[in-house]
Amino acid sequence: MSEKDKMTKNDPEFIAFRELCNRHGLAATIQRFIVYQTLCQMHNHPTPDMIFERLHPTCSSVSRMSVYRILEQFSRSRIIRRLNHPGSSMRYDAFMHPHHHLICVDCGAVYDIPCQEDEQITLPPESVPDGAIVLDYTLDFQGLCRRCAAKPV
Repeated sequence: MSEKDKMTKNDPEFIAFRELCNRHGLAATIQRFIVYQTLCQMHNHPTPDMIFERLHPTCSSVSRMSVYRILEQFSRSRIIRRLNHPGSSMRYDAFMHPHHHLICVDCGAVYDIPCQEDEQITLPPESVPDGAIVLDYTLDFQGLCRRCAAKPV
């Protein structure tokens, strides 16, 4: 069954996606919907290649380059988060509620860490460059995941 057999533009999930895209100034296409839906189903902060590998067996109409391009459009529009961790491939996160990340320095896995609803981190005005506007923030904790911490040293 192809992706077009599974969903139409009148599907409630696509209608909700179209509203999300409208709020962020993007057109809601079937390809964008498929990439977004795949990212939302993956809770491991996937790379574009991981998303492509997940959707490709059932959706050959979305190329690897389309996945990269769509994810970049979504992150620029602030529909999703792009995670840029040194020494790691670009990863993406569809969970936009405030939270932080634990990054395993051994295997590169990324885990969500909830933050308190009332958590506030304030920057002294003099530390923000003139004219800059802070839109969002996350804290990244470096450590070892359970699997890597259990390895013999």
